[in-house]
Formats: sequence, structure tokens, C-alpha cells
Amino acid sequence: MSIKAVIFDFDGVLADTERLHLRATQEALRVRGWTLDEGAYFERYLGFGDRDLIVEIARDLRESIDEGQIQAFVAAKAIRYRDLVEAGAVLYATAASCVARLGARYPLAIAS
Repeated sequence: MSIKAVIFDFDGVLADTERLHLRATQEALRVRGWTLDEGAYFERYLGFGDRDLIVEIARDLRESIDEGQIQAFVAAKAIRYRDLVEAGAVLYATAASCVARLGARYPLAIAS
């Protein structure tokens, strides 16, 4: 059997966006004076959308949060996440060179 093409999953294989989501979340939470460590994020909050994430964090901290504060958090987090992605911090260190080497030999695709 010979290789005809290479298909990558994107997140977790080529890119580590989850850590960018964590950093953006941590920075957006600082505005409220709240903190979130990496362990808690990956153990408790991974998989929540931004809105549900802030609601759950507030619930766990026994803090009140209104709709305006939720929207402000979601907006701040989205801006920070976009800034991190645009800064080029998204790919794993060797991902680009791997894709370049494989792309020279095979058709490539992403299925995510």
C-alpha cells in the first residue's frame, strides 16, 4: 500500500489552539480580578463555549454575573484570542516544516 495523500486534523495535530483559548480566557478574567489555572481549565472547563464557561466559573466562585458582564467577557476573550492567533502563536513548533516536507511529496488536506 502506498501513500496517496496526507490528511491532517488541525487542532491538536498542527495547532495548539486550546492553550490560546486558555490564555485569552485568563486575560479576560483578570478584568474581574478572577484567576484560572491551567489544571482547572483542562479538568473542569474544557469544552464549554465562552458564554457557558464564564457562567460556570462565576457559579464555581459563587460570584454573581449579569448578562452585560457575560457579553463583555465574551467580547474581550474573542479579541484577545484573535490577537494571539494573529501573532502566529498557534502552530506547534515543528508543524510548518512537517507540512512543507510532506507537501513536497503528497497532496495535503485538513479534515477537522
